[in-house]
Amino acid sequence: MSSKIQSTDLDIRRFSSEQACHFVGVIFENAPGARSGENLECLHDMRVASRRLRETLQLFGMFYRPSRLRKTLDQAKKMTRILGLPREMDVNLSLLQEFEGDSDPVVRTTHEYLLETFERKQAKLRKKMHKALDALNLRSLRAQWINFAQTALLAPKPQSMLSGIQREFESEAYLRQTTAILRQKTVPLLAFRSTPLHSQTDENLHRLRIVLKKLRYALEIYDPLHDHRFEKAIQSGKELQEVLGKVHDYSVLIEELQAHKIDLQGKSRLRLAAGCERVIEFFEKRKNSLYPLLEPSYITMTKELSTVLTPKSPLQFPLSKRKRNVGPKPAAAMPPLKDDVDLNAG
Repeated sequence: MSSKIQSTDLDIRRFSSEQACHFVGVIFENAPGARSGENLECLHDMRVASRRLRETLQLFGMFYRPSRLRKTLDQAKKMTRILGLPREMDVNLSLLQEFEGDSDPVVRTTHEYLLETFERKQAKLRKKMHKALDALNLRSLRAQWINFAQTALLAPKPQSMLSGIQREFESEAYLRQTTAILRQKTVPLLAFRSTPLHSQTDENLHRLRIVLKKLRYALEIYDPLHDHRFEKAIQSGKELQEVLGKVHDYSVLIEELQAHKIDLQGKSRLRLAAGCERVIEFFEKRKNSLYPLLEPSYITMTKELSTVLTPKSPLQFPLSKRKRNVGPKPAAAMPPLKDDVDLNAG
């Protein structure tokens, strides 16, 4: 039995509200674990859910009061930032623990020194995070966000006997625009086709990662509305995002290690500085090994997108009203995007 949601069955406001409430739930379910630090993935999942909540509210923003929407988006963005540095340090420490293959006593001593330094910084950042989360008053914030998410269900005024019909048309109209919205979000991703990804700077690759992440969230949110036909594109997006994420993580760690090396040199602790350089070289090799994986993953992703985001051919007249030897026009691989309607504009 098909799980496709028909426009006649869909209440887009209810769908929006349920999606937002789901991500709010994920955020606060992971809050205790994120605070305790016992499971590092809780902090990660909480942060990702805060981003997905923001994407959901932006995609369905037309169903919310603008002033409250801006306030909620700002609050969710603040939470994402609060969790950012502790998560970054968690990743740095996890990667640093993977260092191996060097038997030089100086390098081993340097590695232990770096681990202790990172652990101290991790503890400081978590303490700062706890203080910031306390200031947000999580219990109250959860109630606020759930209440706000449910305001999408409120019928637009003025109400009339036609409000039910209008609701149906509203859902159908929005559903028709979802592919155009996704194609608009694909524009910055396709901008990277001009040069091979392995020749891009790490900064540009990080920009691509952000663009891809937002597009993937939107694909996942809209996927149930399209009979789950975005699954392959979502999977290829995950694979590319994973490689880009590892490149970014290594870049952040290397930058942190470079700062420690300079600090050690400034304090005339030259043996530790030399050991730090050896550790940096280890992670540079790991990062460089990822670059050849980028281009194939990117090509796969863009091919999938060109398949699922190509609009269907325009509606044809019944066969009796057109020439019988004329078939439907083939769809272009990826039509120009500049004329698409972007419901997030403004």
